[in-house]
Amino acid sequence: MERISYIEELTPAAAKAEAEEAFDYAITGLEGFKDSKTGKVLECNRQTKVALMQVPVFDRFIARCFRLLAAAGAKEAEASEKN
Repeated sequence: MERISYIEELTPAAAKAEAEEAFDYAITGLEGFKDSKTGKVLECNRQTKVALMQVPVFDRFIARCFRLLAAAGAKEAEASEKN
C-alpha cells in the first residue's frame, strides 16, 4: 500500500515569510528604480524588494517576467527534445 502524504498547511506568518524569501531570491539587479515621492534611487535589498511587491504595477511586472521565463524555458525544452 502506498503512503499518502499531504503538504503541511503553513501558518499565515510562515506563508508570508516564504513569499518574502521568494521575492528576495527571484528579484535581482534592481538598478535605476527611484522612489516616486523622494526621487532617491532604491537599494537592491530584501526590504526594498518586499515593499515593491506591495505596489500592484510592480507585482504585475514581476508576474509577467515569470510567465515569459517559464514560456521560454518550455520552448527551449521542446526544442532540445526535437534534436
